[in-house]
Amino acid sequence: MLAHLLKRFERFAGLDERTLAIASKHASLIELPANRWLLRRGRRLDRCLYLLEGAVEAVEPGGRRRRVEGEIYRPGDDIALETRAGTRVLSVDLAPIEFLLRSDGLPEPDVGPVELWLDRLLASPLVKVMSAVSWQRLLRSAEERRLLAGDRVSAEDAVFIVKEGAVERAGASIRAGDFFGEDIVFAGRKIGQGEYRTRRNTVLLVIPGDAVRALIGEYPVPDVADPITQTLDLDTTPVDALREAACRLDPNGRVAIRGGAAGDRGYALIALTRMGMSAVPMAD
Repeated sequence: MLAHLLKRFERFAGLDERTLAIASKHASLIELPANRWLLRRGRRLDRCLYLLEGAVEAVEPGGRRRRVEGEIYRPGDDIALETRAGTRVLSVDLAPIEFLLRSDGLPEPDVGPVELWLDRLLASPLVKVMSAVSWQRLLRSAEERRLLAGDRVSAEDAVFIVKEGAVERAGASIRAGDFFGEDIVFAGRKIGQGEYRTRRNTVLLVIPGDAVRALIGEYPVPDVADPITQTLDLDTTPVDALREAACRLDPNGRVAIRGGAAGDRGYALIALTRMGMSAVPMAD
């Protein structure tokens, strides 16, 4: 549905179905009645907003109002937005897909055209919950490591992305485009049982932990239309018990993660997103 709606706008009109499907994974639909703030004065978003139907006025710093249509907000705009009728808006995070929207694709020496592993990564929690622009930069300089079938993947302070092949841990398969190792990077220790071993000849992209941890500071401001409705306190819930704690949370409500160490909050952010939940880490 969202892919079809995206095609109404010039930026997306020329995309093929496969690229549109990727873009739609980074879009959400906002519906508001008349006379509501879509974006309040002084707030900033790292997403673009596209008006589907209804009426919206932009309020400039001096107070002047003007009717807006089409792409009504870009990151960096200094405006407020107020609905003047029942309104539907598409909110799109362009950062993960910016290179797909360029006619020249992803330039060398980047990771190359969109392959199956990258397609899968673009829709993963690793990209969704952190700055995708930074992830693109990191992918260009990631170390490529080739392993044979049955090799053990040594634990280290790094996030591993499977580019080719597959890795297994405790019977669970980690396929091309999946990632692992965030437990050591953020929580400082292995969480869960078993060791990682390759199931067949495998290529991994290895990104140092320091570089990954730096991304937490770039976590985007929560969408104004996606309020926080519940809290997970890591002072009382250890990260080893996240799965049990998640069962007590509303899967449809956004979760504020607070307490504990900053690394634990980073790990919990990714872990909850893996479970299909929406979460945001709160500062100390």
